Amino acid sequence: MGVADDELAQPAVIATTGDGSAETKWVVPETFSAQLPKVLDEVPSMPGEEAIYGQVRALLQAAQANPKIMETLNKVAQETEANLFGPRFNWRNQGLPLAHDWTKMPNCSIWGSDYMTHASAAKANIFCNAPNETMYYALDLMRRACALTAERATQSSSPRDRRLRSKGSGH
Repeated sequence: MGVADDELAQPAVIATTGDGSAETKWVVPETFSAQLPKVLDEVPSMPGEEAIYGQVRALLQAAQANPKIMETLNKVAQETEANLFGPRFNWRNQGLPLAHDWTKMPNCSIWGSDYMTHASAAKANIFCNAPNETMYYALDLMRRACALTAERATQSSSPRDRRLRSKGSGH
């Protein structure tokens, strides 16, 4: 059985362009509600998510029929991007906090229905492995919440007795 050419086509990727000073916006909050129905059509629900898909579809249908609802959805999408997902780009806002401003994401790539951790990984470390393969430690702050930037280049080292350790089992 052959596969139709259109089934092999890659999805169109549309991102806003910028000067490189910020992350590429793959999701544009102002048009999110208009694009979501197509995403729901292209990405099947996982087991247990069928009811969520149904509720989202019902809300989107109501928004198509009522401009006030659509306006509210777009406003909420913009606020959510700015206040909830925007900060997820920083390592310190995801995973578990550890000593000395380090964090780790113990369930990296094994999210189940933990959509917040899933979104965090998609924001800051999309290519993470399962914890039984690799444990990721991250640092974007140094000494009293001072952000690490190119302007504040630093070299970090720890005494042997204070290094972070992993048992290789995700703990």
